[in-house]
Amino acid sequence: MSEEPEPRKYWVGFDLGGTKMLAVVFDSRLREVARRRRKTRANEGESVSLDRIAETISQALESAQVPATAVAGIGAGVPGPLDLQRGLVLEAPNLGWKNVALRDFLAKRFGCPAVICNDVDAGVFGEYSAGAENDLVQATRLARRMVAHWGMSEKLGPVACHVSDEHPFLGRDVYEQREFSEHTARIIDDE
Repeated sequence: MSEEPEPRKYWVGFDLGGTKMLAVVFDSRLREVARRRRKTRANEGESVSLDRIAETISQALESAQVPATAVAGIGAGVPGPLDLQRGLVLEAPNLGWKNVALRDFLAKRFGCPAVICNDVDAGVFGEYSAGAENDLVQATRLARRMVAHWGMSEKLGPVACHVSDEHPFLGRDVYEQREFSEHTARIIDDE
């Protein structure tokens, strides 16, 4: 009887900068398990930098007590212009890199899928999807549902008013056909 391989249920996020690098290990629910931060030492050359990236990820995995075989994938935010299709860092002047195949290096070294993206794009996406801005959006959405969908308002009482969170091109007010008055809409917003 052969043993089933352990499921790949951990993820690694990696931030590469000109002066520091950071590896973070996440569990399957994207909760941080461990992190490791080190100096990049870009002036020591491309091969040294690549080895330090692999060492930093390995140290973070070791700290989390997670074997590399349990990693489902690695995502790396990298400075400079990239060729996302080929997984290349086209040029990173602060690292002294040109045409470095970082995606393939990570995939081969850790035996899992890897992706690279521009570090600024990664930061913007992270802030939009899971950052403080998203917290405010989610809190507003929840408050609106409490009042309009679940009837949790002393002013309106136990009613259910469908309110869409969609904002299509022309805007919610142009798009949305409400089944309640403008006065009721103002009460929902005030609540």
